[in-house]
Amino acid sequence: MIFSTGNEVTSETDFTSVGEMGLSLTRTYNYFWNGIGLFGRRWLSDYDYKLLFTTNDPASPCYPRPGNSVCDPAFKPIWAQRPDGRLIKFNYASSPAPGWYEDKPSPIAKILKSGSTYVLYSEDHTVEVYDAAGLPSSLQNRQGFGWTFRYNSGHYLTRVTHTSGRHVDFTWTDGRLTQVTDPAGHAYTYSYKTLPVSTSNIADPVSQPSTAAMVSAGDVGVHPMLLPPHDPRHDDPPPLPPTPPINSMVALLTGTVQPGAIPTRITYHYEDTRFPTALTGRTINDVRQSWIAYDANGRAAETKLAGNVERYQFSYVLDPNGNVQKTTVINPLNKSTTYSFDANGNDTGVEESKSTSCPLAVKAAHYDSNGYLDASTDFLGRVTTFDFDAKGQLQEQVENANATDASQRRVTSYTWDADNRMTKETVVGDHEISYFYSGAGDRLSSVTVKNLSGKVAASQGQTRTTTYTYATSPNGMVTSMVVDGPLTGSGDAITSTYSPTGDLLTVKNSLGQATTYDGYDNLGRPRFITGPNGDKAGYIYDVRGRLIEMQTYRNGVTQYTYYEYDGFGRLAKVTQPDGQYHGYQYDAAGRLVSEYEPEAGGTFAQTVYTYNAMSLPTSITTQRVFREPLRGTAP
Repeated sequence: MIFSTGNEVTSETDFTSVGEMGLSLTRTYNYFWNGIGLFGRRWLSDYDYKLLFTTNDPASPCYPRPGNSVCDPAFKPIWAQRPDGRLIKFNYASSPAPGWYEDKPSPIAKILKSGSTYVLYSEDHTVEVYDAAGLPSSLQNRQGFGWTFRYNSGHYLTRVTHTSGRHVDFTWTDGRLTQVTDPAGHAYTYSYKTLPVSTSNIADPVSQPSTAAMVSAGDVGVHPMLLPPHDPRHDDPPPLPPTPPINSMVALLTGTVQPGAIPTRITYHYEDTRFPTALTGRTINDVRQSWIAYDANGRAAETKLAGNVERYQFSYVLDPNGNVQKTTVINPLNKSTTYSFDANGNDTGVEESKSTSCPLAVKAAHYDSNGYLDASTDFLGRVTTFDFDAKGQLQEQVENANATDASQRRVTSYTWDADNRMTKETVVGDHEISYFYSGAGDRLSSVTVKNLSGKVAASQGQTRTTTYTYATSPNGMVTSMVVDGPLTGSGDAITSTYSPTGDLLTVKNSLGQATTYDGYDNLGRPRFITGPNGDKAGYIYDVRGRLIEMQTYRNGVTQYTYYEYDGFGRLAKVTQPDGQYHGYQYDAAGRLVSEYEPEAGGTFAQTVYTYNAMSLPTSITTQRVFREPLRGTAP
């Protein structure tokens, strides 16, 4: 939950893959996000990039989704939709080159039009290419790794392909994303319900999104969903789409099935009749796991887990514009903490109530005219000051700035180049770190550390340098990397080699001692690892990427260790090569409540855990029992 808005935000990771810009899938429910994503209403994912031209109203024919019109932004602002829910505003300017520049005092990020496409150059030098409808065609990081997006004739996303050639596939049914296939070929399925819609909820057309939902210069360094929200009451239930049957407009994700020997079925609940798209909890394999309640304004008022544990309560004080000024959080142990915010949603103070074990505690924060953090005070009264330039680059940080003795202050300064890369970090009177970059691939080429301290006179002014050397394939993938230093010569050099798909193959030191990795699957997990002494281990994973078998090879004999999981995805049993096993049990809230091993004679050595309402352990009991305890998650 986002304290500065009362927005309920929760994330679910379906699968992950290893590597630079690896293809993974995390879905994020964001109640205050009024857009339409791949997974329908209120849900975003790793692949929900968009450029919004003239409006962020999903009912507008200009909103980027299948079946809609292509709208020319002309000289009006463009908003870049981020997968975490942010909307970053870009304003049109004719110089230094005609295009759109991020809405901040000295922008770095920009959008330039090239023919019928739009290219977004971000602050960290990623390059994002969008088609005329505002949907992504490709994304690349500053080293050239990235994704390409493929669509069918209806403009529905069907595949995202990594530079390595690995890909994620998307299957649609009646305008809804019903299946995602991971790079290893495993399918995750999704189900929806169609909401009854009311055309009376359609907002008046506007030329641009409300600034309350936008991100501008002041959001730098701030949580991506801290800004004043779009008010979900204005479109919950959502408006009727202007061009039916674009079902994703009114589709609401109700469940997913994750593959496995015991599949995990997650059901999402929307039980508040006032707010039909407000997530009120989830059920895993028919066991209710969580609950969420909302106040009259659609802000989260309470969250809790099964058994009424980890119950948090929230209340708000609003300013005349309806923005949150203060949020009071009562934790499961009935201790209250009040958070204060400015009109931009920046955290300006925290006050913890006095309790029998904790005194009254206060901390605070202040921001400059551009919205960047200027000073913060911790609970002990220590002040840290920050100096950002107009680009949002940190120039200086002073810790313990209010200390009367200058020797108690820690001053760190930072230097940046024209490409927004840090080139020097100096802790005054202690050390200096210099960073150098290569032209090819924009990669780090060396790091030099200089001793500025006079505590050991003989070492003052000495430097230590580590160099990084790369070889790449024609598609930009690194094939080898040599890290050499900080000792002079090559005696401490480490050489790593990689496959054409970016998987680590070998790590070798200057003595020729190597660790090798091979047998990778398409999620980037190695099947075998062999150490410098010839010791070898094998690994087998299930369809969810979880380790289910480990093989070791000693004296010509293969030894097996097995891992089992319950329907909630939690480790339930580990069986060692000698047959001895260890079992685990969890409660419905997901807390480990018991673990055990069998003993000689048929008994079991069990450890039992109990917790308080905040899930902090209150007792650990070791006992001998005569019947085998349960494993997995208790119903």
